[in-house]
Amino acid sequence: MKKGVGKNLITSKQYNRGLILQLIATDEATSRIELATTTKLTKMTITNIISEYIENGIVEQCEEKITEGCGRNPIRLRISDKAPNVIGLYITRDKIEAVLCSLSLEILNRKVISFQTLKKEEVRQYSYRVIDMILEETDSKVLGIGVAVMGPVDINKGIILNPPHFFGIENVNITQFLEERYGLPIVVDHDQNSAAQAEVLFGAGKNVQDFIFLGITQGIGSGFVSDGKVFHNKMGMASELGHISIDRNGKRCVCGNRGCLEMYASVNVMEEKLCRVTGEKHTFQEFCKMRKRRDVDKVMREMVDDIAVAVVSGINILHPQLVILGNECMDWDDQYVYLLEEKVNKEKFIQNYGRVPIRKAYFGKDSQLLGAAANVLFQIFRGKLLLF
Repeated sequence: MKKGVGKNLITSKQYNRGLILQLIATDEATSRIELATTTKLTKMTITNIISEYIENGIVEQCEEKITEGCGRNPIRLRISDKAPNVIGLYITRDKIEAVLCSLSLEILNRKVISFQTLKKEEVRQYSYRVIDMILEETDSKVLGIGVAVMGPVDINKGIILNPPHFFGIENVNITQFLEERYGLPIVVDHDQNSAAQAEVLFGAGKNVQDFIFLGITQGIGSGFVSDGKVFHNKMGMASELGHISIDRNGKRCVCGNRGCLEMYASVNVMEEKLCRVTGEKHTFQEFCKMRKRRDVDKVMREMVDDIAVAVVSGINILHPQLVILGNECMDWDDQYVYLLEEKVNKEKFIQNYGRVPIRKAYFGKDSQLLGAAANVLFQIFRGKLLLF
């Protein structure tokens, strides 16, 4: 036998197992026939893998109800209630939240700690606390912990580097302190990459090969999906559409550049601008509900104009099929989503080769949290984390 053949065969089997599980979990193929057609694997291979999953309590069979016609109902496959679960941990500037999810990304439990200030050691303490509360309330096996955190983050080493407006906290090795306590696989990624992961597997980006996820909150971040996979460079850094300059003579950004989109359209900037214009103090969400006021609408349209400049640049570089909006953009009235779509499609470089639609995230403001759990699921679906 040639050196490495056995390893390649094992890797191939693991990949096939993961692929079949993904198709069942995402409801893309739920019968043996559909699985064979989609994967091009033999019926025998499909049967063997499904038998293993059923034997280990991961997949179960069910009959689909048919209201018309006659004959035997097809046997469908779904994730079993006895299957292992995954945990997602979402670290932001105002809360640390944990979620327990099924292999189908169904939320089973969630815990959160909110704060107005934070010390470096409390990142560890609060992370332990929310995860411990989740584990205390479940009897199921947990396969791994995924983490979503604002950038910049070194995803290869699992280190929060030096996010702006994060209380001066930097160089937090999340992977290390979670592995030490729980002894589970830890998968860390940028929060917007994580959101893109949830959307490409289960949400608005499902079956879309190339899209941009744009999250607007106190900062502005992005995740790029290329050829059906979340883009990661070799250094483990995420894309930062929020730091595209829309004015080279503009305001100085915390990153050192001038005129970054984040300096004009982030939520805290918008709240200050709307407060000045209206003479009233409200949250961004509350201002969004006041869109029929002319002064509010004018500022919101300026926000759309600023975002459009950066999104057009992203489209001209990446030529995506779709743009997905997340975080506080979920509070936008749909007219602003439509306005943004109109502007970017009018101004993008390639005019006669398809329209780029813009949609709100399927998972809404939970995209980043569920994306943390999806980070682990992606590793399982690629056969890199074994279920048994």
